[in-house]
Amino acid sequence: MIFRKIVFLCTLALLFFSKTQAQFEVFGSIEGYVYDSLTNEPVIGANVFINNSTIGAATDIEGKYFIERVRPGEFELVFSHVTYDYRTKPIIVESGAFMEVNMALMPNIRELAEVTIEGGSNREWKRSLGFFEKYFLGTSLNANKCEIRNPEVLDFQFDPVTKVTNVIAEDELVIDNEALGYTIYYVLERFEFDNDYKIMLGKSRFEEMEAPDDKTEKKWAKERQRTYEGSIQHFFKALVNDELEKNGFKIYRLDKLPQVPDEPRYVAKPQQLMTFGGLDMKRKVYFPGVLEVIFENESEPLAYRNHVTDTQGDARKVNIQTIESGSSQTSMIQLRGKPLEVDNVGYIYNPTDYIVYGYWAWERMAELMPFDYKPQ
Repeated sequence: MIFRKIVFLCTLALLFFSKTQAQFEVFGSIEGYVYDSLTNEPVIGANVFINNSTIGAATDIEGKYFIERVRPGEFELVFSHVTYDYRTKPIIVESGAFMEVNMALMPNIRELAEVTIEGGSNREWKRSLGFFEKYFLGTSLNANKCEIRNPEVLDFQFDPVTKVTNVIAEDELVIDNEALGYTIYYVLERFEFDNDYKIMLGKSRFEEMEAPDDKTEKKWAKERQRTYEGSIQHFFKALVNDELEKNGFKIYRLDKLPQVPDEPRYVAKPQQLMTFGGLDMKRKVYFPGVLEVIFENESEPLAYRNHVTDTQGDARKVNIQTIESGSSQTSMIQLRGKPLEVDNVGYIYNPTDYIVYGYWAWERMAELMPFDYKPQ
């Protein structure tokens, strides 16, 4: 009897050790050296981060950086510095492994040549900035609490032929999101707009703000959870883990973008949309036509209803009545010819290969959450 107790206790100890070890091994680390491609000198103060996350570090006086506690998976590692052109590198982080990623950065020619882009009159610049903030930050309640800290880095180039304004940022944008408690550093790759939003591409890193008191901390936690729920990341996480119904999602497939309210719909089965993606946590998602996603756990806010009213007269829009299902948040997603690669936390590896309509299209930078956010 005593022997059995000893064996049982030893077994518990081994199980505890195994679980602790497994939890440790689920993370990997990244380290490396960042240097000037012309002089081979170290680049001090370069930001090295995993795109769209809070995970990153800055290089020290020797140009070295170290990023710890990175979960396994495929990511895009970004190298950014104000006087250099940014670089990116796809990486695969393995469980419990240390990997070395060195990077040479090319000095920014505009910075060296002291070339600036004239933005026209101050009045025109402010008008363009107003349009940019509307399309970039959005018109949600969160957007009302967002501020671009350094708008002076922006230049606007207007093409009188195409009526398109091209936005150039000479440094990364710094956005304070007081609604969610994040400061976002955004490397703007491309942004174009006319009378309607056109295209936005960029790299983002997040820093959590320091809350002044417990009340603010709890408020941020509540707003982050609310913003996450129903998001495209939340949807893909639920899809990959076969938990759509549990998380309040319904999906339907359409042959094409709807132009009339009674466009035929078909119930979509999650298992028919996915194939193995090469890693245990990764899946390839593909569907023809359009996928309609309804999030039933939250209704459409008044700000979105006002946005819908403002855009109903635009003939280029998808039929507004069609993409509304009662008061539930309704979105549509269309692929650009190839599968989306996603993982079990909703991370999208090829974000330029899809287009969204409806509620997700209305959400902009003010609703952007880091992919490593852990919902409650």
